[in-house]
Amino acid sequence: MSAVEIHRATGDDIEELASIHVQAWQWAYRGLMPDEVLDSLDVERRANSWYRMLSEQRVPAPHVATVDSRLVGFVHANSTRDEGADHEIGEVTALYLHPECVGTGLGHCLWEAALA
Repeated sequence: MSAVEIHRATGDDIEELASIHVQAWQWAYRGLMPDEVLDSLDVERRANSWYRMLSEQRVPAPHVATVDSRLVGFVHANSTRDEGADHEIGEVTALYLHPECVGTGLGHCLWEAALA
């Protein structure tokens, strides 16, 4: 695999981020969720959700991974949602890869970015 670059998502990443999100769900959850649910996932709708989250700055922007300038995965982390927990405790809320990148170590790179 070529060199991996990891950075915080920007508005320029939203379409690819949404596409990875949908593709990863369709790959990872096939056989666990009804096909009609997975097949109805919509990249444009997912992009709109990411756009709202990033533009309203309700949550930190996810880290995205690119290989040869192509977005291939992302990780999102935020403060824990557990009541009464220390505000410095966080949780990874999502980590998704393009199916072709599963098993390459890219997920570990994203995990490390989230922890940092």
